[in-house]
Formats: sequence, C-alpha cells, structure tokens
Amino acid sequence: MLEASRALGNTNDLLTLNVGKKMVDNALENGWDKDLGGFYDEGYYFKGDDNISIISESKNWWAQAEGLNALLLMAGKYPDDPNQYEKKFEQQWQYIQTWLIDHGHGDWYQGGLDKQPNYKKALKGQIWKGTYHVFRALMNCTNLLHPNTVMPPAPFGISYKKSPAPVLRWHSPGGKTRLLGYNIYLNKKRIGFTPLTYWHVPAGIPVSGKIAVRSVDLQGNESVKAGYLK
Repeated sequence: MLEASRALGNTNDLLTLNVGKKMVDNALENGWDKDLGGFYDEGYYFKGDDNISIISESKNWWAQAEGLNALLLMAGKYPDDPNQYEKKFEQQWQYIQTWLIDHGHGDWYQGGLDKQPNYKKALKGQIWKGTYHVFRALMNCTNLLHPNTVMPPAPFGISYKKSPAPVLRWHSPGGKTRLLGYNIYLNKKRIGFTPLTYWHVPAGIPVSGKIAVRSVDLQGNESVKAGYLK
C-alpha cells in the first residue's frame, strides 16, 4: 500500500502508514511463529472465541518474502516500537535462510521445510509461484539497508505529438542507473507517473513549456534536473 501511495505522488501518507502498521502488528500478534520465525498461512476466529486459532501452520514462500519486506519497512519507521520489528526482521531472514532457500540448487521452496519437508523434493516452479514476490522483497530490503543517495540523471529530448492521440515522449538518460520510471509535472505540480519513455496526456491537461519530466530510480530518488518540453 505504501508503494502504491508513493507511486500516486504521496510523500508523507500517514493514514496509509498507520493502516499498514496495524496490519503488520495483527500478523505478528496472531500469525507469527515465535520460536522459529515465519508467518503461518491461515487463521480463523471460531464463534465464541476471543482469540484466533491457527488452522494451517504451513508457511507459504510468498508470505515470508512479503513479511520480510514489511518488517524491515516498519523497523525504519518505528525503531523503538515494542514489537521490535528489526529483531523480527533478523529472525525472519534467518528462517528464510534455514527453511526456504535451496542453497544447493538455488531458488526458494514453495513453503517452509519446517512444516512441509516434502517440498524439498517437489517442483520449485509451478503456475502459481510468481517469482516477483522474492525479487521485489529482496530488492526493497537491499535498498533500505544500503540506500543510494545519488540522484539519477534527467531524461532529455522531450517532444509532444498531438495526433492521433496526444502523447509526450522523451529519451532515457542512459548510463548504469536503473530507473523505476518518470514523474511528470505541470507548473511544478506532479500530474503523472510512467515506467515508460512516453506518456499519454489525459484530456484537459494543457501542454506547454511548463511540462517537466524527472527520472525516478528504484529507491525513489528523483533527478535534480528535469527535462522540459521545448
């Protein structure tokens, strides 16, 4: 949710942050394995019970990846919280290293071997195993642990074509910087974002020299300079 909020241009979205914290705290309170680490797959509130009951102790790989990312994110936002997010992040990473990563052949098992040892010889790839969970979680954690403060270079060569559909185009700045995409501004106000090197201009947006495009890298750093429509 926080990533979506940032993509929408919200730089200090406390409402979304508070909701996200409640979700993480609820998962830790009700679905966290306090001994080994890791998040259980399923819980249920049975009628008449005040507390949740774990009905599936398996630990699906994607929930562990997303949990790793969420714990480190909360650790940075709330370093002194009683939930000790940083300590649980470290425990979660140890759990993943021990029970999820296949150190001999690579990749992650479908679930933690502490609960599903049969996965050690099962297929690691199948129709529902979207690999973006692991990549995104590890990329985000790496960026949080080793932040890059160098601003990306700006795009150049911005042009505008009115027909058949109004579209702005520009050239990527190139180089070794990996970009998330580009923010589009009108009169210094952000009006759009795209991961592409073009942007279809919505109806009602006046196109002029006050349109600016700035590069955004994978950590959210934005280019100091901007490319302007000439």
